[in-house]
Amino acid sequence: MKNVILLNNLFNGEYIKEKVGGEIINMYQSDNGKYYIYVNPYGNIDKKWDDRIKYVLFIRSIGNGAVKVIGKAKVAKQISHNAIRKTGIVIDPYQKQYIDTNNITYGNVKVYELGSWSNYFVTFEAESVYRAKTDIYLTTNEHQVYQKNGTFVLKDINRINNQSQKLYIEQGNVNYDVILREVIQNQDFWKKNKVGKVDLLENKPNTESFLSIIKKENDELVNSNLLAYFFENDRRFWSDFVKKVLGISDKNVINGVPKITRELVGNIDLLIEIEKYVIVIENKIKSGINGKKNNGYSQLEKYVDVVTEYFKDQKRKSYFYILRPDYNNENYTVFNKGEVYKEIKYSKIYEIIKNRASNSYYFDEFKKVVKKHSTEYDNELFELMNDRFIEQIRSKQ
Repeated sequence: MKNVILLNNLFNGEYIKEKVGGEIINMYQSDNGKYYIYVNPYGNIDKKWDDRIKYVLFIRSIGNGAVKVIGKAKVAKQISHNAIRKTGIVIDPYQKQYIDTNNITYGNVKVYELGSWSNYFVTFEAESVYRAKTDIYLTTNEHQVYQKNGTFVLKDINRINNQSQKLYIEQGNVNYDVILREVIQNQDFWKKNKVGKVDLLENKPNTESFLSIIKKENDELVNSNLLAYFFENDRRFWSDFVKKVLGISDKNVINGVPKITRELVGNIDLLIEIEKYVIVIENKIKSGINGKKNNGYSQLEKYVDVVTEYFKDQKRKSYFYILRPDYNNENYTVFNKGEVYKEIKYSKIYEIIKNRASNSYYFDEFKKVVKKHSTEYDNELFELMNDRFIEQIRSKQ
């Protein structure tokens, strides 16, 4: 009887910095039109759960014991039974026979020719695989609210992202119905279409940015400097940003010329003065809210107070924003004056620039960095693994 939900932690571990992790196939449909699931870390599950897994939720650790849900799969059947990891064997004989019989390929290359995974390359065949289209979080701490309508607290569990990278939730467990009804069956959480096949044309080489080469893609100072540069030097970018990202309709702001101060006034990342307005943007990539105190004080309250004091003799309207990658969230509303801030994400910026051409070489570099921070999950490891996966496929053709 299938009555278990498996939570599986993906894109995790030092090994995938050097190899292609087997979980990459979870993000694609096989060439034969079917969906196959590789369960991290070795493609096997505990014998106790054989033929009982009904759903798999793909999760990513985000720190502090919490995880982000990035995908779901409904299991059709289990392929690797009684699977015990063995050393010195390239592939389990039954696995190889199953893959050959069912012609399980990606980009017309057999799955066991791609990557260095384990004895098992496919754990389940799935009826469907969907990626999340919004932020979904699971935590064991009721005080961690990452998204108002998308954070779910699991009870009587010590760790969601445990060492085995698997968590089994069986029917009857206090968390089963919550995960099933409020997460898996909530259509608002999931993209309309199932994951597609590998597109070798879409994943073109030379997508690496200069900032990634020098390891500065996650540097908040560098990213803020890039934003400031294009705010001041690209009129179209500024007007689109104001209208479509910030949601400000005032033509004086849209058509005005911004004066930008970087970290000179109270260490604010981007302090923008324009006409009778002040726009404060706090750029958060990997870091969280700083200056936290037990009384709710943080840098957010500090910035509001700094702006109020700095412009006290001027009649200015102030806007406050937190800019963050789509994969990075923290509940800033718990801090004093956190409700003053509106959250904006890098994907909103990418929407206004992805189809734009520019004479500036730096604009193309800027576009690559913004795209990196626009994915549903931290793509530092995923993109590395995905690019390597694509290149392996090309090398076999």
